[in-house]
Amino acid sequence: MIRNQPPKKKQKKNNNKRNRNYLSKKKRPVRMSGMRGRMGTSDFAKSLVDPWNFSSCIPDGARGVGCFSAREPAQLSIGTTGGACCFLWYPNPQAQSFTDSGSTNTTLTISGNTSGAAALSTMDSLYSKFRPVSAGIRASYTGSTNFDAGVLVFAQISGNFPMASLNGATVATLCQYSQYYKIFSLRQGGSITWRPNDMDDVDQFANFGATPLSTTGTKTGSYLVCACFGATATTGIVTIDPVANYEGQYENQSFLGGGTLVGGQSKMAEPGWYETAMNYASSIPAILPYAKTAADLYRSINSSTAALTTPRLPWSSGISIEEVD
Repeated sequence: MIRNQPPKKKQKKNNNKRNRNYLSKKKRPVRMSGMRGRMGTSDFAKSLVDPWNFSSCIPDGARGVGCFSAREPAQLSIGTTGGACCFLWYPNPQAQSFTDSGSTNTTLTISGNTSGAAALSTMDSLYSKFRPVSAGIRASYTGSTNFDAGVLVFAQISGNFPMASLNGATVATLCQYSQYYKIFSLRQGGSITWRPNDMDDVDQFANFGATPLSTTGTKTGSYLVCACFGATATTGIVTIDPVANYEGQYENQSFLGGGTLVGGQSKMAEPGWYETAMNYASSIPAILPYAKTAADLYRSINSSTAALTTPRLPWSSGISIEEVD
């Protein structure tokens, strides 16, 4: 005898679970790996690789700080019977640059004092101290196509090596003294971005100084060099576009009851900010030919959470951005 059994209940499909499984398999947008939720670290990393378009403060939780930049374009020339010129860029408003232009020598001519930032007095009036965030030099050939022979050498030099020690330097000696360098044809142009050697280069504040520093003294951090060799004597042969981004502690600070700071930027410290930012920045070469500058590559990035492009970069030694952690 077959008894009537109660009808089986229809099992509801677990659509939520299916959707979750589907989303887990679906390719998601690629972002700055290791920097999700770290807006300050992300901004700092982007400023390191593209200082012309991104400024940032150091994400270590410093209080009462603000960001400011110095950008001072210049033109270099080659004097009669000469063949060399150069531009030195140091992220310190007191001793920011040195220009060797119009020389009649075939090697570099470096002596005397450095030049402070054009707005040094304004910076000093607004901020009590500063620290460097990022810096870079872009150089492009602006002479006639009849006189575009020669090479451009981009290099970063240790601050323990005085600028004046580069006096009389040739291509070979400049490359020998550098921490890293690349050589491009003069007509090609190129760019170099400053990279800190360790955390002390960016997390220590320094006082402003009013007097220029001598090229014979050592520096607390590395400086950048863009030098031209073997060029034909002419005026306006190279256009330089240098930039330096800084963070400053405001001169006048006021506090409410309980020690609450009024005005100024105050962000939470982000653990591991230096290692994370440098790991990301190391995936982008510090020196690039002008046609492939980091500025052009990241011009489309307009927010710290914007997705990065996924294709591999032809000049990144086989490392794609999504692989950087």
